[in-house]
Amino acid sequence: LARFSENGVRTSIVAADQEFLYRPYPIWHSDQSILAACYLADSLGLSSIHVGSVLDAFRFGGYLGDEQPGSWRFNARATVKGQELFRTVGLERGAPVLGCTEVGTVIIVNSSPYRGLTTSCYYPSPEPFCMRCDKCFKKLLLMYVVEDRTVPSELFERFISQPALAGIFARPYFDWHHVWYYLFQRIRCRHWYARELHRQAAQGPDVSVLAKWYPGDRKWIPENCRAEVEENIGRHLETMTAAEVEYLEHLDVPPLYAPKGPPSARNVRSGSAARPAARARERRRGRS
Repeated sequence: LARFSENGVRTSIVAADQEFLYRPYPIWHSDQSILAACYLADSLGLSSIHVGSVLDAFRFGGYLGDEQPGSWRFNARATVKGQELFRTVGLERGAPVLGCTEVGTVIIVNSSPYRGLTTSCYYPSPEPFCMRCDKCFKKLLLMYVVEDRTVPSELFERFISQPALAGIFARPYFDWHHVWYYLFQRIRCRHWYARELHRQAAQGPDVSVLAKWYPGDRKWIPENCRAEVEENIGRHLETMTAAEVEYLEHLDVPPLYAPKGPPSARNVRSGSAARPAARARERRRGRS
Protein backbone atom coordinates (compact mmCIF):
# COMPACT_ATOMS: atom_id res chain seq x y z
CA LEU A 1 0.00 0.00 0.00
CA ALA A 2 2.87 2.36 0.76
CA ARG A 3 4.26 1.84 -2.76
CA PHE A 4 0.86 2.56 -4.29
CA SER A 5 0.59 5.76 -2.26
CA GLU A 6 4.08 6.85 -3.29
CA ASN A 7 2.97 6.60 -6.91
CA GLY A 8 -0.18 8.65 -6.32
CA VAL A 9 -2.63 5.75 -6.41
CA ARG A 10 -5.57 6.03 -4.01
CA THR A 11 -6.24 2.59 -2.58
CA SER A 12 -8.95 1.26 -0.27
CA ILE A 13 -9.11 -2.30 1.01
CA VAL A 14 -12.44 -3.59 2.24
CA ALA A 15 -12.85 -6.85 4.15
CA ALA A 16 -16.12 -8.59 3.26
CA ASP A 17 -17.56 -12.09 3.53
CA GLN A 18 -20.09 -12.05 0.68
CA GLU A 19 -18.13 -14.83 -1.05
CA PHE A 20 -19.85 -17.23 1.36
CA LEU A 21 -23.15 -16.49 -0.40
CA TYR A 22 -21.90 -18.43 -3.40
CA ARG A 23 -22.50 -22.15 -3.59
CA PRO A 24 -20.38 -24.18 -3.94
CA TYR A 25 -17.77 -22.22 -1.96
CA PRO A 26 -14.93 -21.54 -2.52
CA ILE A 27 -14.75 -20.43 -6.12
CA TRP A 28 -12.43 -17.91 -7.73
CA HIS A 29 -13.82 -14.50 -8.62
CA SER A 30 -17.54 -15.11 -8.26
CA ASP A 31 -19.80 -12.06 -8.65
CA GLN A 32 -20.19 -11.91 -4.87
CA SER A 33 -16.61 -10.64 -4.66
CA ILE A 34 -17.63 -7.24 -6.07
CA LEU A 35 -20.69 -6.66 -3.89
CA ALA A 36 -18.67 -4.57 -1.42
CA ALA A 37 -17.64 -2.20 -4.22
CA CYS A 38 -21.29 -1.85 -5.25
CA TYR A 39 -22.32 -1.03 -1.66
CA LEU A 40 -19.63 1.65 -1.39
CA ALA A 41 -19.93 3.08 -4.90
CA ASP A 42 -21.63 6.29 -3.79
CA SER A 43 -19.42 6.98 -0.78
CA LEU A 44 -16.24 6.28 -2.77
CA GLY A 45 -17.44 8.17 -5.82
CA LEU A 46 -17.17 5.18 -8.17
CA SER A 47 -18.54 5.36 -11.70
CA SER A 48 -17.32 1.96 -12.86
CA ILE A 49 -16.19 -1.30 -11.35
CA HIS A 50 -13.32 -3.01 -13.12
CA VAL A 51 -12.37 -6.65 -12.72
CA GLY A 52 -8.94 -8.09 -13.49
CA SER A 53 -10.09 -10.75 -15.94
CA VAL A 54 -7.48 -11.58 -18.58
CA LEU A 55 -7.74 -13.04 -22.06
CA ASP A 56 -6.58 -16.49 -20.91
CA ALA A 57 -9.66 -17.81 -19.11
CA PHE A 58 -12.01 -15.56 -21.12
CA ARG A 59 -10.97 -16.68 -24.61
CA PHE A 60 -9.09 -19.95 -24.09
CA GLY A 61 -9.45 -21.66 -20.73
CA GLY A 62 -8.16 -21.60 -17.18
CA TYR A 63 -8.73 -24.23 -14.53
CA LEU A 64 -10.29 -27.33 -16.05
CA GLY A 65 -11.58 -29.13 -12.97
CA ASP A 66 -12.88 -32.51 -14.15
CA GLU A 67 -13.17 -31.35 -17.75
CA GLN A 68 -11.18 -33.27 -20.37
CA PRO A 69 -11.01 -31.02 -23.45
CA GLY A 70 -10.30 -32.50 -26.86
CA SER A 71 -8.70 -29.29 -28.13
CA TRP A 72 -7.48 -25.89 -26.94
CA ARG A 73 -8.75 -23.04 -29.10
CA PHE A 74 -9.82 -19.40 -29.03
CA ASN A 75 -13.46 -18.93 -27.97
CA ALA A 76 -14.92 -16.23 -30.22
CA ARG A 77 -18.33 -16.31 -28.49
CA ALA A 78 -17.18 -15.42 -24.97
CA THR A 79 -18.84 -12.36 -23.43
CA VAL A 80 -18.64 -10.34 -20.21
CA LYS A 81 -21.88 -10.87 -18.30
CA GLY A 82 -23.81 -8.44 -16.15
CA GLN A 83 -23.24 -5.21 -18.09
CA GLU A 84 -26.93 -4.23 -18.17
CA LEU A 85 -27.44 -5.14 -14.52
CA PHE A 86 -24.65 -2.75 -13.46
CA ARG A 87 -26.03 0.03 -15.64
CA THR A 88 -29.38 -0.13 -13.84
CA VAL A 89 -27.61 1.18 -10.73
CA GLY A 90 -25.56 3.76 -12.63
CA LEU A 91 -22.31 1.79 -12.87
CA GLU A 92 -20.23 0.49 -15.75
CA ARG A 93 -18.57 -2.90 -15.46
CA GLY A 94 -15.17 -2.92 -17.08
CA ALA A 95 -12.39 -5.41 -17.80
CA PRO A 96 -9.43 -3.17 -18.74
CA VAL A 97 -6.83 -5.93 -19.17
CA LEU A 98 -9.09 -8.40 -20.93
CA GLY A 99 -6.97 -8.06 -24.08
CA CYS A 100 -3.83 -9.15 -22.17
CA THR A 101 -2.80 -12.71 -21.51
CA GLU A 102 -1.03 -13.74 -18.31
CA VAL A 103 2.19 -13.45 -20.29
CA GLY A 104 1.37 -9.81 -20.97
CA THR A 105 0.44 -8.99 -17.37
CA VAL A 106 3.75 -10.48 -16.15
CA ILE A 107 5.60 -8.26 -18.66
CA ILE A 108 3.66 -5.21 -17.43
CA VAL A 109 4.22 -5.90 -13.73
CA ASN A 110 7.91 -6.72 -14.21
CA SER A 111 8.50 -3.37 -15.92
CA SER A 112 6.56 -1.41 -13.28
CA PRO A 113 7.42 -0.09 -9.80
CA TYR A 114 5.44 -3.02 -8.39
CA ARG A 115 7.74 -5.78 -9.60
CA GLY A 116 8.18 -8.38 -6.87
CA LEU A 117 5.42 -6.87 -4.72
CA THR A 118 2.29 -8.26 -6.31
CA THR A 119 1.34 -11.88 -5.90
CA SER A 120 -1.76 -14.04 -5.98
CA CYS A 121 -0.61 -17.20 -4.20
CA TYR A 122 -3.17 -19.61 -2.84
CA TYR A 123 -1.26 -20.00 0.45
CA PRO A 124 -0.29 -17.25 2.89
CA SER A 125 3.39 -16.38 2.85
CA PRO A 126 5.56 -13.46 4.02
CA GLU A 127 7.45 -13.74 0.69
CA PRO A 128 6.16 -12.75 -2.77
CA PHE A 129 5.93 -16.45 -3.69
CA CYS A 130 4.67 -19.16 -1.35
CA MET A 131 6.46 -21.84 -3.49
CA ARG A 132 3.64 -24.31 -2.87
CA CYS A 133 0.91 -23.43 -5.38
CA ASP A 134 0.49 -23.65 -9.14
CA LYS A 135 0.27 -19.86 -9.46
CA CYS A 136 3.75 -19.52 -7.95
CA PHE A 137 5.04 -22.21 -10.27
CA LYS A 138 3.69 -20.56 -13.41
CA LYS A 139 4.26 -16.92 -12.46
CA LEU A 140 7.82 -17.42 -11.28
CA LEU A 141 8.82 -19.39 -14.37
CA LEU A 142 7.15 -16.74 -16.55
CA MET A 143 9.27 -14.09 -14.83
CA TYR A 144 12.42 -15.97 -15.82
CA VAL A 145 11.17 -16.42 -19.39
CA VAL A 146 10.07 -12.83 -20.06
CA GLU A 147 13.35 -11.57 -18.57
CA ASP A 148 15.29 -14.04 -20.75
CA ARG A 149 16.95 -15.73 -17.77
CA THR A 150 17.86 -19.39 -17.33
CA VAL A 151 15.62 -21.24 -14.88
CA PRO A 152 17.82 -23.05 -12.30
CA SER A 153 17.25 -26.80 -12.37
CA GLU A 154 16.93 -26.87 -8.60
CA LEU A 155 14.09 -24.31 -8.75
CA PHE A 156 12.19 -26.40 -11.29
CA GLU A 157 12.83 -29.53 -9.22
CA ARG A 158 11.53 -27.81 -6.08
CA PHE A 159 8.17 -27.40 -7.77
CA ILE A 160 7.95 -30.61 -9.78
CA SER A 161 8.85 -32.74 -6.74
CA GLN A 162 5.54 -31.71 -5.14
CA PRO A 163 2.88 -34.24 -6.31
CA ALA A 164 0.10 -31.65 -6.48
CA LEU A 165 2.17 -29.46 -8.81
CA ALA A 166 3.49 -32.33 -10.91
CA GLY A 167 -0.17 -33.29 -11.33
CA ILE A 168 -0.70 -30.17 -13.46
CA PHE A 169 0.91 -32.06 -16.32
CA ALA A 170 -0.98 -35.34 -15.84
CA ARG A 171 -3.36 -34.55 -18.73
CA PRO A 172 -2.48 -33.68 -22.34
CA TYR A 173 -4.15 -30.28 -21.92
CA PHE A 174 -2.98 -28.54 -18.75
CA ASP A 175 -4.81 -25.92 -16.70
CA TRP A 176 -3.98 -22.62 -18.50
CA HIS A 177 -2.56 -24.76 -21.28
CA HIS A 178 -1.66 -22.00 -23.77
CA VAL A 179 0.33 -20.12 -21.09
CA TRP A 180 2.35 -23.23 -20.24
CA TYR A 181 2.84 -23.83 -23.96
CA TYR A 182 4.30 -20.33 -24.34
CA LEU A 183 6.47 -20.90 -21.29
CA PHE A 184 7.87 -24.23 -22.47
CA GLN A 185 8.54 -22.91 -25.98
CA ARG A 186 10.87 -20.30 -24.49
CA ILE A 187 12.19 -21.81 -21.29
CA ARG A 188 15.93 -22.24 -20.79
CA CYS A 189 16.42 -24.94 -18.16
CA ARG A 190 18.67 -28.00 -17.92
CA HIS A 191 16.17 -30.00 -15.86
CA TRP A 192 15.24 -33.15 -17.82
CA TYR A 193 11.50 -32.59 -17.35
CA ALA A 194 11.62 -29.01 -18.66
CA ARG A 195 13.87 -30.04 -21.57
CA GLU A 196 11.41 -32.69 -22.74
CA LEU A 197 8.40 -30.36 -22.62
CA HIS A 198 10.48 -27.69 -24.37
CA ARG A 199 11.30 -30.19 -27.12
CA GLN A 200 7.61 -30.95 -27.67
CA ALA A 201 6.44 -27.31 -27.55
CA ALA A 202 9.21 -26.19 -29.93
CA GLN A 203 7.73 -28.47 -32.60
CA GLY A 204 4.29 -26.82 -32.41
CA PRO A 205 2.88 -23.50 -33.64
CA ASP A 206 4.60 -20.30 -32.54
CA VAL A 207 2.56 -18.74 -29.71
CA SER A 208 4.70 -15.61 -29.24
CA VAL A 209 1.62 -13.55 -30.12
CA LEU A 210 0.46 -14.17 -26.51
CA ALA A 211 2.97 -11.54 -25.38
CA LYS A 212 1.03 -8.81 -27.25
CA TRP A 213 -2.21 -6.94 -26.58
CA TYR A 214 -5.32 -8.26 -28.33
CA PRO A 215 -7.41 -5.24 -29.50
CA GLY A 216 -10.52 -7.31 -30.21
CA ASP A 217 -11.72 -6.90 -26.61
CA ARG A 218 -11.22 -3.14 -26.24
CA LYS A 219 -15.02 -2.74 -26.07
CA TRP A 220 -14.90 -4.05 -22.49
CA ILE A 221 -12.90 -0.99 -21.42
CA PRO A 222 -15.39 1.78 -20.47
CA GLU A 223 -15.27 4.65 -22.96
CA ASN A 224 -14.49 7.26 -20.30
CA CYS A 225 -11.09 5.68 -19.66
CA ARG A 226 -10.44 3.64 -22.80
CA ALA A 227 -7.87 5.94 -24.39
CA GLU A 228 -5.88 6.25 -21.15
CA VAL A 229 -5.93 2.48 -20.48
CA GLU A 230 -4.82 1.67 -24.03
CA GLU A 231 -2.03 4.24 -23.81
CA ASN A 232 -0.79 2.73 -20.54
CA ILE A 233 -0.89 -0.82 -21.91
CA GLY A 234 0.93 0.36 -25.04
CA ARG A 235 3.88 1.50 -22.92
CA HIS A 236 4.62 -2.13 -22.12
CA LEU A 237 3.05 -4.32 -24.82
CA GLU A 238 2.89 -4.23 -28.58
CA THR A 239 -0.57 -4.33 -30.14
CA MET A 240 -1.34 -7.32 -32.36
CA THR A 241 -1.54 -6.59 -36.07
CA ALA A 242 -4.62 -7.63 -38.06
CA ALA A 243 -2.72 -10.70 -39.27
CA GLU A 244 -1.75 -11.63 -35.71
CA VAL A 245 -5.35 -11.21 -34.53
CA GLU A 246 -6.44 -13.58 -37.27
CA TYR A 247 -3.69 -16.03 -36.27
CA LEU A 248 -4.70 -15.96 -32.59
CA GLU A 249 -8.39 -16.41 -33.32
CA HIS A 250 -7.65 -19.57 -35.32
CA LEU A 251 -4.85 -20.90 -33.11
CA ASP A 252 -5.14 -24.56 -32.13
CA VAL A 253 -2.68 -25.23 -29.30
CA PRO A 254 -1.46 -28.86 -29.41
CA PRO A 255 -1.35 -31.11 -26.33
CA LEU A 256 1.82 -31.75 -24.36
CA TYR A 257 2.75 -35.07 -22.76
CA ALA A 258 4.60 -35.29 -19.47
CA PRO A 259 7.77 -37.43 -19.58
CA LYS A 260 7.64 -40.65 -17.56
CA GLY A 261 11.12 -40.30 -16.08
CA PRO A 262 14.66 -39.05 -16.76
CA PRO A 263 16.08 -40.32 -20.08
CA SER A 264 18.84 -42.24 -18.30
CA ALA A 265 16.30 -44.05 -16.11
CA ARG A 266 14.18 -44.94 -19.14
CA ASN A 267 17.26 -46.26 -20.96
CA VAL A 268 18.30 -48.33 -17.96
CA ARG A 269 14.83 -49.87 -17.69
CA SER A 270 14.63 -50.70 -21.38
CA GLY A 271 18.22 -52.04 -21.34
CA SER A 272 17.60 -54.20 -18.31
CA ALA A 273 14.51 -55.68 -19.94
CA ALA A 274 16.39 -56.33 -23.18
CA ARG A 275 19.37 -58.17 -21.67
CA PRO A 276 17.49 -61.29 -20.44
CA ALA A 277 15.77 -61.60 -23.82
CA ALA A 278 19.15 -61.37 -25.60
CA ARG A 279 20.66 -64.08 -23.33
CA ALA A 280 17.68 -66.36 -24.06
CA ARG A 281 18.22 -65.94 -27.78
CA GLU A 282 21.89 -66.80 -27.39
CA ARG A 283 21.00 -69.99 -25.46
CA ARG A 284 18.54 -71.03 -28.17
CA ARG A 285 21.16 -70.50 -30.88
CA GLY A 286 23.68 -72.55 -28.86
CA ARG A 287 21.26 -75.50 -28.58
CA SER A 288 20.57 -75.44 -32.31
